Amino acid sequence: MNIEENKIFYSMVKIFNDYNVNPQVSFRAFLKGEEDTETWKTFRDFYCDFLVTYKRGSKINEPVAVIEYHGGGHFGDTENQKKRVENNDYVREKLFNKIGLKYFVIKDYDIKMKSGLIDEEKLNSFLNNINNILSNQIKQN
Repeated sequence: MNIEENKIFYSMVKIFNDYNVNPQVSFRAFLKGEEDTETWKTFRDFYCDFLVTYKRGSKINEPVAVIEYHGGGHFGDTENQKKRVENNDYVREKLFNKIGLKYFVIKDYDIKMKSGLIDEEKLNSFLNNINNILSNQIKQN
């Protein structure tokens, strides 16, 4: 993890009391699929920035959400890199929507000051909103 992801991770750990936060998890670690299918081959080597799982209860360790951080270097330096990353992001979003796993993206402007540094208050507010969404989802189930 880079410095910004590290800061986000430790803030998540403090805020997400009912969940485990697992950084840099391979999709194949938590998604099941037919290993020889084209769909599986498309996403099996992807990693998510943060996998959120239940901390206790009958669903302990089951995935609840994936949270991605799209920092300044997320899209790369070239137009080709940008297109590839945008396509991968699209595949991720569609995949998680299809299987019913919550998917959140933290963008620079969501959590940073004009100076480019992470604003802890903005970060905590953003993460609290995600935590509330997840908590409300549990209450509805």
